[in-house]
Amino acid sequence: MLRTLSGSLGGATYAFCPMDEVESISVGLWFGVGSRYETAGLQGGAHFLEHMLFKGTRKRSALMLSQEVESRGGDLNAFTSEEMTCYYARIDAAQLELALDVLFDMLWHSKLEAGEMEKERG
Repeated sequence: MLRTLSGSLGGATYAFCPMDEVESISVGLWFGVGSRYETAGLQGGAHFLEHMLFKGTRKRSALMLSQEVESRGGDLNAFTSEEMTCYYARIDAAQLELALDVLFDMLWHSKLEAGEMEKERG
């Protein structure tokens, strides 16, 4: 039987759906930003930021971000649509803490370096 848990914590909405028959987790951080909400002159901003968050943090280089998850058989990725942007990781369930650490490091501590922004604009 599928169970779900949901609620709110610090203004963020969360949902959990435990599946006892699998040994992996998928965790996503969803934000209500996308092309539908972008004003003239800022089109593509959410997608641009999505790419920038993978370019490194104070603690991890771009390579280290992907290796932290992918070297353990996981996947680290993101997508932007008209109404939302999601940053997510899929990995062995025992690595949940690591996946969250990487995702939150990207969100809170990305370098957003000017040189990398110029490269991304190209």
